[in-house]
Parts: sequence; C-alpha cells; structure tokens
Amino acid sequence: MHHVTGLISLAIAGSAPFCMVLPGLAHPLSTRPHRQTSAAVQLSLPPAAEEIAGLEAAAIELPAEQPMEAREEPAVQPPSLGQGSPDLAAPDRPDPDLLSDPDQPEVEDVPTRPDTEDSPTGPVVQITQIQLVPIADGLQVVLVTSDPTAPEILQFQAGNTLVVDIVGAQLALPEGDRFQQDNPVPTVASIAIEQVTASDVQITVNAATDTAPNAYLERAAESLILDIATTPPGESTDAADLQFGNNLRIIVAASPLPRYQVPTASAGTRTDADILDIPQGIQVIPQAVLEDQGTDSLGQALQNVSGAFTGRAESGSRATTPILRGFETNNILRNGLRDDTLRLGSGITNIDRIEVLKGPASVLFGSGNLGGTVNLVTEVPLRTPRYDIELTAGNYATYGTALDFTGPLDEYSSYRTNLAYENRGSFIDFEESEFLFFAPTLQIIDTEQTSLIVDVEYLYNRSSGSSSGLPAISAIGLDNNSLADRFLEGDAFSEDDIARAGTLDIRTNSGEPEISRTESNISRISYRLDHQINDTWQVRNEFLASFQNTAEDSFVAGVGFFQSRGQIDFNRLNRLWLDNPSNREAYTLNTNVVGDFAIAGMDQTLLLGVEWFQETQEDQLFSRQFLPFLDPNVEPFNIFEPNYDPQRFFPENNPDFAFALRSDSFTRRRTIGLYGQSQLNLFDNLIVLVGGRVDFADQFFVDAANLRNPDPIETSDTAFSPRVGIVYKPLENVSLYASYTESFNPVIGQSQDGEVFVPERGNQFEVGVKADLLDDRLSATLAYYQLRRTNVSTQDPDNTGFQVQVGEQASDGVELDIAGELLPGWNIIATYAYTDARISEDNQFSEGLRLQNVPEHAASLWTSYEIQAGALEGLGLGLGVYFQGERNGDLFTPFTLPSYVRTDASFFYRRDQFQAQLNFQNLFDVRYFEGARDQFRVMPGAPFTIFGTVGWEF
Repeated sequence: MHHVTGLISLAIAGSAPFCMVLPGLAHPLSTRPHRQTSAAVQLSLPPAAEEIAGLEAAAIELPAEQPMEAREEPAVQPPSLGQGSPDLAAPDRPDPDLLSDPDQPEVEDVPTRPDTEDSPTGPVVQITQIQLVPIADGLQVVLVTSDPTAPEILQFQAGNTLVVDIVGAQLALPEGDRFQQDNPVPTVASIAIEQVTASDVQITVNAATDTAPNAYLERAAESLILDIATTPPGESTDAADLQFGNNLRIIVAASPLPRYQVPTASAGTRTDADILDIPQGIQVIPQAVLEDQGTDSLGQALQNVSGAFTGRAESGSRATTPILRGFETNNILRNGLRDDTLRLGSGITNIDRIEVLKGPASVLFGSGNLGGTVNLVTEVPLRTPRYDIELTAGNYATYGTALDFTGPLDEYSSYRTNLAYENRGSFIDFEESEFLFFAPTLQIIDTEQTSLIVDVEYLYNRSSGSSSGLPAISAIGLDNNSLADRFLEGDAFSEDDIARAGTLDIRTNSGEPEISRTESNISRISYRLDHQINDTWQVRNEFLASFQNTAEDSFVAGVGFFQSRGQIDFNRLNRLWLDNPSNREAYTLNTNVVGDFAIAGMDQTLLLGVEWFQETQEDQLFSRQFLPFLDPNVEPFNIFEPNYDPQRFFPENNPDFAFALRSDSFTRRRTIGLYGQSQLNLFDNLIVLVGGRVDFADQFFVDAANLRNPDPIETSDTAFSPRVGIVYKPLENVSLYASYTESFNPVIGQSQDGEVFVPERGNQFEVGVKADLLDDRLSATLAYYQLRRTNVSTQDPDNTGFQVQVGEQASDGVELDIAGELLPGWNIIATYAYTDARISEDNQFSEGLRLQNVPEHAASLWTSYEIQAGALEGLGLGLGVYFQGERNGDLFTPFTLPSYVRTDASFFYRRDQFQAQLNFQNLFDVRYFEGARDQFRVMPGAPFTIFGTVGWEF
C-alpha cells in the first residue's frame, strides 16, 4: 500500500549520465524503484513533464542541513529495474535515520535556516517563469531558468516543514518576488517560493499532516529535480523504499515545457503507456494545438493527424464521421469508453487532448471500424483554483463565450465546470446555428490510493436554413466526372451549359431554407473509479451513459438534374425533402485490473478486463419529392438563380403531396467483451505486446415501414480479436516496431435468400520507427501499413434492393507525424500521408476504384513561435499549410474532387492573466472542396474567415 503522502522532485542536468556523488562518496546511486503511473486521473502531461515523471534516475537521501551537490563523474550505468540497488555502504555514508525524527514535535512556524557558506561567487541565474502542471499522481511546479546547472541546493527540516534553498538564483517573475500555493495536493498544506537574499531563492513546503518531509536529488536532462516525500514516522526514508502518490514535484528547467509533444497515451494499451513502447501508430493532439489554431470542432482538430480526413462532413460541423487510413470510422471514445453519440455532436472546450490510434483496436475496445479510433480525453478538476473566461467574435455574424472554473472543495475533493455558448452564421446563404455546451465535473475522492471522478455533459444544437451541398458538375466542372461524360456522349449539354459548368457560387444554398431545421439534445453522465490495491495491482471501474434526442432533422437534398424532352438542364435541380428524427441510448460499463510486476526477472504490465455495452436506436425517415408534372404552377429550382419556394414540398391544397414514410426502425446492439494484454520487457531494449479479446455480440433490427420484408433480423456472433507486436529500442529514444492486429464489426442485413450477414472483419500489418529527438522535445513516427477489410456488403447485381456480402477493400500507406519544439518557443506539428485505398473485390464496383474522399497524398504543417523574454514576451505568430490531393467523390458515379492548398494563420499575445488572439482561416481565399456524399452533395470549404478571442484568467 502507498504510505507516502507527498512528493517534490529536483534534479541537475549535466553531461554525465545518471551519476551523482556526495563529497567523499564515489559509489553509483541507487535506482529509484519503478512505479506505475496512476490511471485514476488521466491528465495531459506536457512532454518533458511526462519524461520526468517516468524517470528512473538515481537518488540518494541526504541528512538534514546537508548541502546537495551534483558533480561531473565518469558515467556509471544504473542497474536495471528489478535487479535491486547497488550497495551504497561506505564508512562515510550518512545515516538515513538522520533525515527524520519520529519523535520530533510538529512546528507551525518556518524554521530558521542554519548558517551556511557564503553564496557562490559565480553568476546568478534568473527564474523567469513558474508553471503549474498537473501530472497523473499530483502536481509539478516548473521554475524556468536559463541555466539549471548553476545553483547550489541545500535543504533542512523541522517537524512537518521542509525548507530548500536554491543558492545562486533570483526570481524575475512578472507578478513579483514571491509565489505561494495552498493545498496544491492533498498531502501538502502549502508551498511558498520567495526571494530571501539577492542570490538566494527559498522553497518552503508544509506537510498537511505531522509526517516529516525528506528531499532527494536526481539528475535529468537539462533540469534540476527535487523530490520531497512526506514519510510517516517509523517508516523507511530510503529512496529505494519510497512509494509515490499525490505528488508535488518541483522542476528547475532550462526552458518551458514543450506544448505540442505528448509522449504517453492511454488509447494504445488502456494503461497510459509511453508511445515509444507501443507497436502501433498513435498521434496525440494536445490542448495547446487546439488553442493556437482556434479549433472549435473535432473535424478541424483531426487535420493535425496523418491519414485523417473529415470525408462527407464539413470540418467545422459538430457532427463528423472521420476517415482514418482510408476507411470511415464510428470509433469515437470518451475517456476510453465507446460513445456513438460523439459522432453526432461533441464539445471541444473541455477536451484536454485527442488521442488517435491508427488501425484496428477491437482487442481493446470491441467491435468497430478498422481504420482507427479517436479518444477524447476530458479535463479533470485541479487543486489549484483557476477561473478562465473567453469571448470570441468573427465574420459571418459569429460570436460566443466560454468559461472554465476549477478548484478544491475540501481536502480530498475538487470541481471543474466548462460552459460554452456560440451563435454562428455561415458563408452559405441563410445558414445559421446555435450551440450550448455545459460540462460540470466533480472529483469526489482524491487520495493516494483512490480517485473517483463523476462528470456530466449536456449539449444543445439548433440549426436552420442548412444546405446539403452542391452538384459536382455545377460547382467543380465537367472534367473527370463519369456522370458528365455520359451526358456529353448524348449531346445533352448546350454550349452555354458547358461554359457555365464549374462556376457556381459556393455561397449558394441548394436546400430550402424555410423548411430546413435541426434541433438535438445530447446528455452524458459517467464516473471513473481508480483504486491502487497495493504496490502491484490497480483496479479501475468506469461507466458512461449517453442519451441523444433529435426531434427534428429536416433538409432538402439534390437528387438529379431536371430533364425535358430528353434534354438535360443542369441549371435546374430535382430535390428531395427529408426528415430524420431519432433517439439513441447507450451504456458502457468497463472494469479492469492492471498488474505491474516481474516474471522470470522480466518486468511486465498485465491488463485484464471485462466490458459490457448496450445501445438502442430509434430512427424514422420521412420524405417528400417535388414532381413538376403534378404541380405545373411551381417552377423547378434553379441552382444558378435560386428561386426558393417551400410549396414545392408542402403545397397548400395538398398536404400529403408526394409524401412517404421510408423507414421506421428499431435497433438494439449488445456486446460483452473479455480482454487481456501483456506488455513484457524481455530485455532493456526489447518489448513484446500480446493481447486478445473475445466479444459476444447480439443485434436486433426491425423496420415497421418495410412492408416487403417486415420480419425482424436477429444475430448472435462471437469473435476473437488478437494483437501481437514487438518493439526494439537500439537507443533509449528510438523504437523500431512491428505489429499485427484484427478487428470485427457486426452488421445488420440479409440477402435475398434470407441469409443473415456475418460481421465485417479487418486486419492490419504495420511496421515503423518512432523517435524522441532534440533532447526528447520533438517526437516523430514513420509507419507503413497494410489494411484489409472483408465481408463488405454491396448491391446484389441480380436482385435490385438487396445486398450481398462478398466485397473486399484494401488500404496500403505510409504516414509521418512530427510534433514538438524545435527551439524554445518554436513549436511544430506536421504530417504526411500516402494512402492507397481502393476496392479489391466487388460485384457492384470495378476493382481498383479509389475509395470515397481519400486523397492519395496529403500533408499538413502548423508551426507557432512565441517570444520568450523582453518587452514583447508573450507575443506570437502561428502559420499553417494544409494540402489534400485529388479524391474520388462518389463510388456509383465517380468524379474527381480537385486538390487544394489552404493556408491559416494566427497572431496572439499572452501575458500574465491576459490573452488575445486573432485567427485567419483560408488566408488567401482559395476555392476548394472538403468532401462529398455523392454527385449532388459536394461540401465546399469556407472562404477567408477571421475571428478573434480575448481571455482572462483569475
């Protein structure tokens, strides 16, 4: 069991690796015991913070009133985990019992610092910034200084108070020469940092109980870390015996922590593992990227991931079905739990980071699409009070606000509340929307062993006047369009028509604004309970329930061009009115245990779990189609000169005109999954990952409107999904990996003969290399993969209206992701993807046909720079370039969506508690198209857009 009630760390960077000696002591240091990072609080760790949190650096305890020194010594290799610590016995080794006296009375006042030698005569370094960084087991306090190797460190203690002196340093903070934080973590009552002499900075730590704080010095790259653990009376104060929980850690670093690089992810293993140790492609988008780019939707966020595209949805839409590695995916998780309502609407304001796992993930998350999985990790309450408010305004009559309040409720609980409201117009005529998002979170229990977080989300979305997209011939042109080729062969276009093709104004609304409306409500409630059973085992139990109600979802969509006497008139569009009200309920309950122990001398992380999922869905689909010959008094719709008239679909003298109920369906899906995974460190540089999952999936489907086949369809499937991977690390910061994974996805349907379809299956083979570069401040992943999807349902060529299940699709590709910091203040996130996604076998479509909305080549680059010091400190610039190559827009009548290059930019200023930002999207007003549903529903990209944000932190 954890007995430690607090922690602060301090280490000195130098060229000698992991070696530290005391005066007169020339033995290597004992290796700090490995500890499993608590999964109770899944927080976004800045890259350097994660690196330091996982250090297995050397440490040795010091007696009270003992100077801490780190000297350059010959490199000594520390022992491997599980091998124990080297013998440090020596005649002059300090007695660890001197570190704390169990009988010493508690004192409330800060003790007087004992006399020490004069301050060093060398240069005095300035501490220019203090950052508070939540970590998985506590809090980091980062002191930014130009040279962390220069100061001398001394410590002394009395009762439950520890004082640490950084000699040879000065506080040069905008807010003054003192910093204080009360109750930063449950086991620390207060921490204060202040300037006590011209060259002496003092850190005072008061424990929340009568335990005695102890300090330990560590060495890390380009930083000083001081570990301070509060140790209960009578227990060992040896560093090798300490256990860590509810940590408070101080880092004196050479520069602020990287903002764009995140070295760990939970989506890859469910255990918050180092990305370098996972044999599968993973990309993490931290909150800093979302803020710098002014992102307000999941689709916009995914532009920072190689091989990810928004497909048939606009990138700015609240709803999205992203494409990953060539295939559409519904696998969108919230804190590791499946939630199908997320693709219908999600908020961004409470997102801490977005994790994207490339390829099949059924071994961890059950049934789903094979292209990849998106995991939205939400913010958690902080012990530090903070109150943020933002105001946003932009062109197209856009305005909104966002609030983020957090802080402690008492010693063991805290809260966080996110609230966002937006009223947004559009570059498309008549479109407008309203969005409300409310997300309160409570951390009810926050102790060393146990964490319980309960959170709620409510999302309301209303839109009116929505357009469903533009005809490809009208907006793009006649080139590379199979439908246009058929028309041209029949000499169906006039010369005026040909000249007009591709000139349609992208602001044109192809719908019927008065009768296009959507209103939906989505609610979610969940809890996450984590408990550290002992040093080896940790258990997690989590639950998520989501409810979606869409009372109205009506729109008008084009279905073809008007024809008269055999002549095609692509100026006039035949359209269909549709309304798709729906209700959905989904429940997920997951329980797993994680064991971190050695087996046959090899370190192992073992995961065992069970997951239950159930979803019910009610869908109706109504339609009305305008038939000109039934109402000759109403003109057909002219796409180039819009003549809107809702009477085409709702004539006053015939309310049932051309009305049809197309679908009235009920679907129930239920799955129970048993999964296990072992991550085994065979050697220091060789890791094997083996896992498997068995799912028992039942489905029920009935469509009351299907008079031709009214009988319900029931399926019961059992599927095993394996995963095996290997990681070889020739260097500590470089990984070579290979893996094989499988997926399964139950489908509802049956053939003309009544044969019920079997689940789709997918498999992926992947190899790649990962590296942490520039002193672990820049991460890069290069991967090659082969994906195969089988049992794809396609149209039955012999029986119209039925399907057969013989299709096969393939995707091969190369992906490159880079994220991190090139120089202090200069951040970058860049991607490249080559994706060869095609049909490999099908009855309906020709082999080799490229899959819809998937470019063969795509790339993105976003970089930002912020001035680090001086009068202009906090002023910065961001620049982004996004490229997508040509894409196929329709499988039935293929056409080419042209390639494009879009440029974005931002200017920002952040100083103290104030920030202001201007974002520019499509800076050069390029005409481009994001994706397509079919020939008559092409989604244009937004022209030049500007919006500004002003924020305050209290």
